[in-house]
Amino acid sequence: MGPLTSLLAKLSNAGFSEKIIRIHFRTHDSRPPDHMLAKEATRLTKGLIPQGFKLQLYEWEEIPGGEDFHDRFVLTNVGGLMIGAGLAAQGANEKATFTLLADTHTQNIRARFTYNSTVYNRIGTVVQVDSDGNVEQF
Repeated sequence: MGPLTSLLAKLSNAGFSEKIIRIHFRTHDSRPPDHMLAKEATRLTKGLIPQGFKLQLYEWEEIPGGEDFHDRFVLTNVGGLMIGAGLAAQGANEKATFTLLADTHTQNIRARFTYNSTVYNRIGTVVQVDSDGNVEQF
């Protein structure tokens, strides 16, 4: 949660408000199902989401024989970054390389995560938690 908390704080301190941050992740046997994630979301995010912000969590699976779901990105409607080791690189010897993406590349990656995606299959419901700890599933 450290990198996400830092990102949210920076956005809030820069004067941004009323933002929705979408987190897309690959399904895995070790991940809890959406209803358990929704149950724990308030506890896990307490005090971390700036006022007016919302966090939405989306679970996806790879389509057999389709594109790998591996790279880590921070994508916006105006650009993006690819993060080599992911946002959880920790430890003295861990390093992460950040690569600025061209807008066209960014938007192509964002398109993978739409409701009618043909690249990945969405699993379960979207779990949304707001700055007051309210949780919705849709």
